Amino acid sequence: PLVVAMRTASRLNSSLYLGAMSCLLHCEYRSKEAGTKSGQDQGADGLTSTAQSGKTHVQTPAHVGQQSGYFCAGMRVDNELPGDQTPDDDLSLCFDTTPLSDALELLGRPVLKISFRVDQPTAQLMARLCDVSPEGVSQRISYRPLNLTHYASHETPEFLVPGQVYEAEIELNELSHRLRPGHILRLGLSTSYWPILWPAPQPTGVTLVNENCSLSLPVRRATDTGDTTHPGAANDFPTLQSEVLRDTASRVEQSQETDGTIVLETFDDYGKSRDPGHGLESGSHVSLRYAIHPDDPLSASYASQWNFTYGRGDWQVEIDTETSMTCDARNFYLHRKLRATEGALKSEVLVKEWSRTISRGFL
Repeated sequence: PLVVAMRTASRLNSSLYLGAMSCLLHCEYRSKEAGTKSGQDQGADGLTSTAQSGKTHVQTPAHVGQQSGYFCAGMRVDNELPGDQTPDDDLSLCFDTTPLSDALELLGRPVLKISFRVDQPTAQLMARLCDVSPEGVSQRISYRPLNLTHYASHETPEFLVPGQVYEAEIELNELSHRLRPGHILRLGLSTSYWPILWPAPQPTGVTLVNENCSLSLPVRRATDTGDTTHPGAANDFPTLQSEVLRDTASRVEQSQETDGTIVLETFDDYGKSRDPGHGLESGSHVSLRYAIHPDDPLSASYASQWNFTYGRGDWQVEIDTETSMTCDARNFYLHRKLRATEGALKSEVLVKEWSRTISRGFL
Protein backbone atom coordinates (compact mmCIF):
# COMPACT_ATOMS: atom_id res chain seq x y z
CA PRO A 1 0.00 0.00 0.00
CA LEU A 2 0.92 3.63 -0.12
CA VAL A 3 0.89 5.40 3.22
CA VAL A 4 -0.73 8.83 3.20
CA ALA A 5 0.41 11.23 5.91
CA MET A 6 -1.65 14.31 6.64
CA ARG A 7 0.81 17.03 7.61
CA THR A 8 0.58 20.62 8.72
CA ALA A 9 3.29 23.19 8.12
CA SER A 10 5.77 21.59 10.52
CA ARG A 11 4.53 18.21 11.73
CA LEU A 12 2.49 15.14 10.91
CA ASN A 13 -0.83 15.04 12.67
CA SER A 14 -2.61 11.99 11.27
CA SER A 15 -2.13 9.18 8.79
CA LEU A 16 -4.00 6.56 6.85
CA TYR A 17 -3.07 3.72 4.56
CA LEU A 18 -3.95 3.28 0.94
CA GLY A 19 -4.91 -0.38 0.80
CA ALA A 20 -3.68 -2.92 -1.70
CA MET A 21 -4.82 -1.97 -5.17
CA SER A 22 -5.54 -5.53 -6.34
CA CYS A 23 -5.39 -4.18 -9.86
CA LEU A 24 -4.43 -5.25 -13.34
CA LEU A 25 -3.19 -2.76 -15.90
CA HIS A 26 -4.28 -3.77 -19.39
CA CYS A 27 -2.35 -0.97 -21.13
CA GLU A 28 -3.93 -1.46 -24.51
CA TYR A 29 -5.86 1.04 -26.58
CA ARG A 30 -9.56 0.44 -27.03
CA SER A 31 -11.74 2.62 -29.20
CA LYS A 32 -14.61 4.72 -27.95
CA GLU A 33 -16.79 3.02 -30.52
CA ALA A 34 -16.32 -0.26 -28.68
CA GLY A 35 -17.72 1.34 -25.55
CA THR A 36 -14.84 0.08 -23.41
CA LYS A 37 -11.83 1.57 -21.73
CA SER A 38 -8.42 0.35 -20.68
CA GLY A 39 -6.75 1.02 -17.38
CA GLN A 40 -6.92 -0.38 -13.89
CA ASP A 41 -9.32 -2.98 -12.57
CA GLN A 42 -9.63 -2.17 -8.88
CA GLY A 43 -10.36 -4.89 -6.41
CA ALA A 44 -12.76 -4.52 -3.52
CA ASP A 45 -10.02 -3.33 -1.17
CA GLY A 46 -9.62 0.04 -2.85
CA LEU A 47 -8.12 2.40 -0.29
CA THR A 48 -8.44 1.28 3.30
CA SER A 49 -7.06 2.12 6.73
CA THR A 50 -5.21 -1.21 6.91
CA ALA A 51 -1.62 -1.43 5.66
CA GLN A 52 -0.80 -4.37 3.40
CA SER A 53 2.43 -5.56 1.85
CA GLY A 54 3.11 -6.44 -1.75
CA LYS A 55 4.22 -4.91 -5.02
CA THR A 56 2.33 -2.89 -7.63
CA HIS A 57 3.31 -2.73 -11.30
CA VAL A 58 2.55 0.16 -13.62
CA GLN A 59 3.21 0.38 -17.35
CA THR A 60 1.06 2.73 -19.40
CA PRO A 61 0.59 3.40 -23.13
CA ALA A 62 2.78 6.11 -24.63
CA HIS A 63 -0.14 8.47 -25.32
CA VAL A 64 -1.31 8.90 -21.71
CA GLY A 65 -1.50 12.66 -21.06
CA GLN A 66 -3.89 13.80 -23.78
CA GLN A 67 -5.84 15.75 -21.12
CA SER A 68 -2.73 17.42 -19.68
CA GLY A 69 -3.44 20.86 -21.11
CA TYR A 70 -0.78 23.32 -22.15
CA PHE A 71 2.47 23.17 -20.18
CA CYS A 72 2.87 26.94 -19.87
CA ALA A 73 -0.59 28.42 -19.38
CA GLY A 74 -0.96 31.95 -20.75
CA MET A 75 0.68 31.23 -24.10
CA ARG A 76 -2.50 30.29 -25.95
CA VAL A 77 -5.76 32.00 -26.83
CA ASP A 78 -7.97 29.36 -25.19
CA ASN A 79 -8.23 25.65 -24.33
CA GLU A 80 -4.93 25.62 -22.43
CA LEU A 81 -5.86 24.27 -18.98
CA PRO A 82 -6.11 20.53 -18.19
CA GLY A 83 -9.49 18.98 -18.88
CA ASP A 84 -11.36 16.10 -17.26
CA GLN A 85 -8.61 13.64 -16.33
CA THR A 86 -10.86 10.58 -16.65
CA PRO A 87 -9.44 9.44 -20.03
CA ASP A 88 -5.91 9.58 -18.60
CA ASP A 89 -7.04 8.04 -15.30
CA ASP A 90 -8.53 5.12 -17.24
CA LEU A 91 -5.05 4.35 -18.63
CA SER A 92 -3.16 4.93 -15.37
CA LEU A 93 -2.68 3.22 -12.03
CA CYS A 94 -4.98 5.06 -9.60
CA PHE A 95 -5.31 5.07 -5.83
CA ASP A 96 -8.60 6.52 -4.52
CA THR A 97 -9.78 7.50 -1.09
CA THR A 98 -13.34 6.70 -0.10
CA PRO A 99 -15.74 9.65 -0.54
CA LEU A 100 -14.78 12.31 1.98
CA SER A 101 -17.14 12.84 4.90
CA ASP A 102 -15.68 16.30 5.57
CA ALA A 103 -14.02 18.94 3.45
CA LEU A 104 -10.26 18.53 2.97
CA GLU A 105 -8.14 21.64 2.46
CA LEU A 106 -4.66 21.23 0.97
CA LEU A 107 -2.11 24.03 1.00
CA GLY A 108 1.52 23.40 0.02
CA ARG A 109 3.45 20.66 -1.77
CA PRO A 110 2.43 17.00 -1.64
CA VAL A 111 5.46 14.70 -1.42
CA LEU A 112 5.46 11.18 -2.87
CA LYS A 113 8.19 8.82 -1.66
CA ILE A 114 8.63 5.64 -3.67
CA SER A 115 10.65 2.45 -3.52
CA PHE A 116 10.80 0.98 -7.01
CA ARG A 117 12.50 -1.18 -9.58
CA VAL A 118 12.38 -1.00 -13.37
CA ASP A 119 12.85 -3.30 -16.34
CA GLN A 120 14.79 -0.81 -18.52
CA PRO A 121 17.85 1.45 -17.97
CA THR A 122 15.76 4.62 -18.44
CA ALA A 123 12.27 5.26 -17.13
CA GLN A 124 9.98 8.01 -15.91
CA LEU A 125 7.03 8.25 -13.56
CA MET A 126 4.28 10.87 -13.56
CA ALA A 127 2.33 11.49 -10.37
CA ARG A 128 -1.01 13.33 -10.57
CA LEU A 129 -3.26 14.34 -7.71
CA CYS A 130 -6.91 14.71 -8.69
CA ASP A 131 -10.20 15.82 -7.13
CA VAL A 132 -12.95 13.46 -8.34
CA SER A 133 -16.52 14.72 -8.02
CA PRO A 134 -19.52 12.49 -7.20
CA GLU A 135 -20.43 12.80 -10.89
CA GLY A 136 -17.07 11.25 -11.83
CA VAL A 137 -15.30 14.35 -13.19
CA SER A 138 -11.58 14.17 -12.38
CA GLN A 139 -9.86 17.54 -11.89
CA ARG A 140 -6.06 17.66 -11.76
CA ILE A 141 -4.98 19.75 -8.77
CA SER A 142 -1.24 18.98 -8.70
CA TYR A 143 1.29 16.93 -10.64
CA ARG A 144 4.99 16.32 -11.11
CA PRO A 145 7.05 13.92 -13.23
CA LEU A 146 10.40 12.39 -12.38
CA ASN A 147 12.97 11.01 -14.77
CA LEU A 148 13.88 8.01 -12.62
CA THR A 149 17.53 8.14 -13.69
CA HIS A 150 17.52 11.25 -11.45
CA TYR A 151 16.40 9.20 -8.45
CA ALA A 152 19.38 10.37 -6.36
CA SER A 153 19.74 13.92 -7.70
CA HIS A 154 19.35 16.01 -10.83
CA GLU A 155 23.09 16.74 -10.80
CA THR A 156 24.23 13.11 -11.03
CA PRO A 157 21.76 11.01 -13.05
CA GLU A 158 22.68 7.41 -13.77
CA PHE A 159 21.30 4.59 -15.84
CA LEU A 160 19.14 2.19 -13.86
CA VAL A 161 19.91 -1.49 -13.34
CA PRO A 162 16.80 -3.55 -14.15
CA GLY A 163 15.58 -5.43 -11.09
CA GLN A 164 17.52 -3.36 -8.57
CA VAL A 165 15.48 -1.55 -5.91
CA TYR A 166 15.83 2.25 -5.73
CA GLU A 167 14.24 4.99 -3.65
CA ALA A 168 13.15 8.41 -4.85
CA GLU A 169 11.11 11.41 -3.75
CA ILE A 170 8.74 13.38 -5.96
CA GLU A 171 7.68 16.82 -4.76
CA LEU A 172 4.46 17.68 -6.56
CA ASN A 173 3.60 21.24 -7.56
CA GLU A 174 2.31 23.65 -4.94
CA LEU A 175 -1.46 23.68 -4.58
CA SER A 176 -4.19 25.49 -2.70
CA HIS A 177 -7.36 23.43 -3.05
CA ARG A 178 -10.44 22.45 -1.07
CA LEU A 179 -12.05 19.07 -1.72
CA ARG A 180 -15.73 19.12 -0.85
CA PRO A 181 -17.53 16.44 1.17
CA GLY A 182 -18.45 13.50 -1.05
CA HIS A 183 -15.46 14.04 -3.34
CA ILE A 184 -12.60 11.56 -3.78
CA LEU A 185 -8.87 12.28 -3.66
CA ARG A 186 -7.08 10.31 -6.38
CA LEU A 187 -3.39 9.64 -6.94
CA GLY A 188 -2.73 8.66 -10.56
CA LEU A 189 0.60 7.13 -11.61
CA SER A 190 1.77 6.58 -15.18
CA THR A 191 5.03 5.83 -16.97
CA SER A 192 4.17 8.32 -19.72
CA TYR A 193 2.58 11.78 -20.02
CA TRP A 194 2.54 12.90 -23.64
CA PRO A 195 3.00 15.57 -24.89
CA ILE A 196 4.30 17.30 -21.73
CA LEU A 197 6.93 14.54 -21.34
CA TRP A 198 8.97 13.13 -24.20
CA PRO A 199 8.71 9.37 -23.59
CA ALA A 200 11.52 7.01 -22.67
CA PRO A 201 12.90 5.22 -25.76
CA GLN A 202 11.21 1.91 -24.95
CA PRO A 203 8.03 0.78 -23.15
CA THR A 204 9.02 0.62 -19.50
CA GLY A 205 7.47 -0.99 -16.46
CA VAL A 206 7.90 0.36 -12.93
CA THR A 207 7.24 -1.91 -9.95
CA LEU A 208 6.54 -0.22 -6.60
CA VAL A 209 7.51 -1.86 -3.31
CA ASN A 210 4.29 -0.91 -1.56
CA GLU A 211 5.32 -0.88 2.09
CA ASN A 212 8.10 1.64 1.35
CA CYS A 213 5.93 4.11 -0.56
CA SER A 214 4.18 7.08 1.04
CA LEU A 215 2.33 10.23 0.09
CA SER A 216 2.55 13.22 2.42
CA LEU A 217 -0.28 15.74 2.05
CA PRO A 218 -0.10 19.39 3.21
CA VAL A 219 -3.41 19.53 5.06
CA ARG A 220 -4.70 22.89 6.25
CA ARG A 221 -6.74 22.24 9.38
CA ALA A 222 -9.94 24.11 10.20
CA THR A 223 -8.13 25.75 13.13
CA ASP A 224 -5.37 27.09 10.88
CA THR A 225 -7.30 30.23 10.01
CA GLY A 226 -4.25 32.45 9.73
CA ASP A 227 -4.81 35.74 7.95
CA THR A 228 -8.27 35.55 6.42
CA THR A 229 -8.18 39.10 5.07
CA HIS A 230 -9.48 39.19 1.54
CA PRO A 231 -7.21 40.70 -1.10
CA GLY A 232 -7.89 44.29 -2.01
CA ALA A 233 -9.06 45.59 -5.34
CA ALA A 234 -6.76 45.01 -8.27
CA ASN A 235 -4.65 47.90 -9.48
CA ASP A 236 -6.21 49.76 -12.37
CA PHE A 237 -3.93 50.24 -15.36
CA PRO A 238 -4.74 52.02 -18.61
CA THR A 239 -5.96 49.76 -21.40
CA LEU A 240 -3.89 49.56 -24.57
CA GLN A 241 -5.99 51.08 -27.30
CA SER A 242 -5.95 49.17 -30.59
CA GLU A 243 -8.15 48.59 -33.60
CA VAL A 244 -9.04 44.94 -34.10
CA LEU A 245 -8.46 43.84 -37.69
CA ARG A 246 -8.86 40.09 -37.08
CA ASP A 247 -10.43 38.38 -34.09
CA THR A 248 -8.66 35.75 -32.03
CA ALA A 249 -9.56 32.07 -32.46
CA SER A 250 -8.51 28.73 -30.96
CA ARG A 251 -9.25 25.06 -31.50
CA VAL A 252 -8.02 21.65 -30.37
CA GLU A 253 -8.48 18.47 -32.40
CA GLN A 254 -7.70 14.89 -31.41
CA SER A 255 -7.74 12.04 -33.90
CA GLN A 256 -6.52 8.50 -34.48
CA GLU A 257 -4.84 7.49 -37.72
CA THR A 258 -5.45 4.13 -39.39
CA ASP A 259 -2.28 2.62 -37.88
CA GLY A 260 -3.36 3.61 -34.37
CA THR A 261 -1.23 6.75 -34.06
CA ILE A 262 -2.82 9.31 -31.74
CA VAL A 263 -2.65 12.89 -33.06
CA LEU A 264 -3.22 16.06 -31.05
CA GLU A 265 -3.42 19.29 -33.08
CA THR A 266 -3.91 22.83 -31.81
CA PHE A 267 -4.39 26.12 -33.63
CA ASP A 268 -4.22 29.56 -32.06
CA ASP A 269 -4.87 32.76 -33.97
CA TYR A 270 -3.76 35.68 -31.82
CA GLY A 271 -5.60 38.04 -34.13
CA LYS A 272 -4.43 41.16 -35.90
CA SER A 273 -4.61 44.74 -34.66
CA ARG A 274 -3.58 48.30 -35.54
CA ASP A 275 -2.12 50.82 -33.11
CA PRO A 276 -4.10 54.05 -33.62
CA GLY A 277 -1.14 56.15 -32.46
CA HIS A 278 1.50 55.18 -35.02
CA GLY A 279 -0.48 52.86 -37.31
CA LEU A 280 1.59 49.70 -36.89
CA GLU A 281 -0.34 46.54 -37.75
CA SER A 282 0.68 43.24 -36.19
CA GLY A 283 -0.73 39.72 -36.13
CA SER A 284 0.28 36.12 -35.51
CA HIS A 285 -0.98 32.54 -35.44
CA VAL A 286 0.50 29.13 -34.63
CA SER A 287 -0.28 25.50 -35.44
CA LEU A 288 1.09 22.65 -33.31
CA ARG A 289 0.97 18.91 -34.00
CA TYR A 290 1.88 16.12 -31.56
CA ALA A 291 1.74 12.49 -32.70
CA ILE A 292 2.57 9.19 -31.01
CA HIS A 293 1.61 5.52 -31.28
CA PRO A 294 0.48 4.03 -27.94
CA ASP A 295 2.82 1.04 -28.36
CA ASP A 296 5.85 2.84 -29.83
CA PRO A 297 7.55 5.66 -27.90
CA LEU A 298 10.00 6.16 -30.78
CA SER A 299 7.10 7.27 -33.00
CA ALA A 300 6.80 10.52 -30.99
CA SER A 301 6.94 13.63 -33.16
CA TYR A 302 6.33 17.34 -32.73
CA ALA A 303 5.85 20.05 -35.36
CA SER A 304 5.03 23.75 -35.12
CA GLN A 305 4.32 26.48 -37.65
CA TRP A 306 4.37 30.14 -36.61
CA ASN A 307 3.35 33.14 -38.72
CA PHE A 308 4.01 36.79 -37.82
CA THR A 309 2.94 39.83 -39.86
CA TYR A 310 3.89 43.48 -39.37
CA GLY A 311 3.07 46.47 -41.53
CA ARG A 312 2.29 50.12 -41.90
CA GLY A 313 0.80 51.34 -45.16
CA ASP A 314 2.77 50.00 -48.13
CA TRP A 315 5.46 48.56 -45.86
CA GLN A 316 4.52 44.94 -45.08
CA VAL A 317 6.69 42.10 -43.78
CA GLU A 318 5.92 38.48 -42.91
CA ILE A 319 7.91 35.87 -40.98
CA ASP A 320 7.21 32.12 -41.09
CA THR A 321 8.93 29.51 -38.97
CA GLU A 322 8.71 25.72 -39.03
CA THR A 323 10.12 23.48 -36.30
CA SER A 324 10.05 19.71 -35.96
CA MET A 325 11.41 17.17 -33.50
CA THR A 326 11.66 13.38 -33.85
CA CYS A 327 13.82 10.72 -32.26
CA ASP A 328 15.27 7.25 -32.34
CA ALA A 329 16.71 5.14 -29.53
CA ARG A 330 19.97 7.13 -29.44
CA ASN A 331 19.24 10.71 -30.54
CA PHE A 332 16.79 13.58 -30.84
CA TYR A 333 16.52 15.21 -34.28
CA LEU A 334 15.59 18.88 -34.57
CA HIS A 335 14.92 20.78 -37.79
CA ARG A 336 14.07 24.47 -38.11
CA LYS A 337 13.27 26.72 -41.05
CA LEU A 338 12.90 30.51 -41.15
CA ARG A 339 11.45 32.45 -44.07
CA ALA A 340 11.06 36.24 -44.14
CA THR A 341 9.30 38.16 -46.93
CA GLU A 342 8.28 41.74 -47.66
CA GLY A 343 5.84 43.58 -49.89
CA ALA A 344 2.56 42.59 -51.45
CA LEU A 345 4.35 40.03 -53.63
CA LYS A 346 6.06 38.51 -50.58
CA SER A 347 9.56 38.76 -52.01
CA GLU A 348 11.98 36.62 -50.02
CA VAL A 349 14.38 38.54 -47.82
CA LEU A 350 15.82 35.61 -45.87
CA VAL A 351 15.49 31.84 -45.95
CA LYS A 352 17.48 29.75 -43.50
CA GLU A 353 17.36 26.15 -42.28
CA TRP A 354 19.03 24.43 -39.33
CA SER A 355 19.29 20.78 -38.33
CA ARG A 356 20.72 19.41 -35.13
CA THR A 357 21.20 15.98 -33.61
CA ILE A 358 21.27 15.72 -29.81
CA SER A 359 22.18 12.57 -27.90
CA ARG A 360 19.38 11.28 -25.67
CA GLY A 361 21.73 10.67 -22.77
CA PHE A 362 19.55 9.80 -19.76
CA LEU A 363 16.34 10.57 -21.65
